[in-house]
Amino acid sequence: MVRDENLNTGRFVAHENLRKAQEKMILEGIDVLSSGGFLFAAAPTGIGKTAASLASTLEIARSKDNPKQIIFLTGRQSQHRIVVETIKRINSKLSIDNSEIKVVDLIGRESMCEEVDRITGKCSCEDNIVEGSKQKRREDLKDLILLSPKHVDDIIKIGRKKKICSWSAARSAVKECDILVCDYNHIFVENISENSLTAMKIDLENTILIIDEAHNLPDRIRNGLERRAIVKIFRDSRLEIEEHLDRMEKTIKKLDLSEIEDNFQIVEIKKSHRQMKKLENEMKKWYKKKEDEFDASNIPIPKNNEDVRANLMKAQHYRDYSGFDTHLKCRSDSTCLDPFLHDKLTPEQRAKTYYPGYSYMPPSVWDVPQKRGPV
Repeated sequence: MVRDENLNTGRFVAHENLRKAQEKMILEGIDVLSSGGFLFAAAPTGIGKTAASLASTLEIARSKDNPKQIIFLTGRQSQHRIVVETIKRINSKLSIDNSEIKVVDLIGRESMCEEVDRITGKCSCEDNIVEGSKQKRREDLKDLILLSPKHVDDIIKIGRKKKICSWSAARSAVKECDILVCDYNHIFVENISENSLTAMKIDLENTILIIDEAHNLPDRIRNGLERRAIVKIFRDSRLEIEEHLDRMEKTIKKLDLSEIEDNFQIVEIKKSHRQMKKLENEMKKWYKKKEDEFDASNIPIPKNNEDVRANLMKAQHYRDYSGFDTHLKCRSDSTCLDPFLHDKLTPEQRAKTYYPGYSYMPPSVWDVPQKRGPV
């Protein structure tokens, strides 16, 4: 490979002595990134992939001609601390000619804020703080975040001690940082990325992505796109409306605006409550009906006649996984349309499964589940 000799590969190395694999990864990372490419790296745990990936991306990101921002994506919070500690080591070894690396460590709002109202979207971090001082407090915390690398747990502690929203302060610091450490969702789950990238003023065209344990991405993306409607969702929605109604009634009483029963907002909230309560009850009935149908269709499958056994398996599969609008698996009693079923089963399950199209063993050795389909 041809490497640009003007690039100093040693500026952002975290360790005194590099392993051969680390050195190779840094050099190859610089080569591909300098030409707009990408690098897949597979290596055992503990070999130093995090330090090597940071060293190569920082070399390109800090180039004078085309400076870029780095986003380190990981699905594990434990990895956040490793990244921050690695950046601290890199900073400690920088020469006086290189400015220190600024990093923002960010996790989900529910984990950073004390309490988030799911209806209004507001948190309780800055309750009872004078409005005029909130922005100044956030600016102070933002400057503190950028001053030196800090793990998100430390940012949360400082924010709660000083009555500042650490989540808002951290997001406001992103546009001035060199590296953002965050979850896959900020890039790969559309409804989250649309909101977060714009709010944090991130330009993906001018960003280098480091994706930690990228083999986990398919499952994470699939989970992020999955939508489930369970009884608990309808119950929680009703309870939230009741809480909101209670707050509104108390507010109106304090302000003495008008008779509560005639207040337009109260009337509308009560109307919504009645509708949600009705929907909750109807969904309970629907789920119970489907449960009964599922149990009724669960018949033991004979093991003597191979053809009868195979046909009954297909029919069982069709009954279990058809009729659900969002979980339609089959178009006939012999054809399975679930494209992800293969991924849901372990090799052991796959060898013994009764689902059509995914069986590699003769029917005589199939271990037929008595009740459950793919999880």
